[in-house]
Amino acid sequence: MTEPDDSQPPNEVRETDGSTHVRQNAADQTVTTQVATAVADALGTREDDLTPVGTVLDAEALNQLFVGGDDASVAVGFNYEGCRVTVDADQIAVDPPHHTFP
Repeated sequence: MTEPDDSQPPNEVRETDGSTHVRQNAADQTVTTQVATAVADALGTREDDLTPVGTVLDAEALNQLFVGGDDASVAVGFNYEGCRVTVDADQIAVDPPHHTFP
């Protein structure tokens, strides 16, 4: 994964290696809301079509880990909607499932 590109607008979604989708964290949204948005973007679907984040993990605990966003040493990884999601103080990275065809 490449380093964040500070020249892009906040919350700009970009692909870093052809499959990983990265979204910069926004102070005006909860982490769980941002996770749902990032996964929906990576899968090309609407957030309403996803299982609520709070049904697959403790959403309040995830949100509390990143209150203030100043602790760069915290990173959390988990699977959600078939994607590998990694959240740290700066960004949310989503690796969508890879499909192979016969």
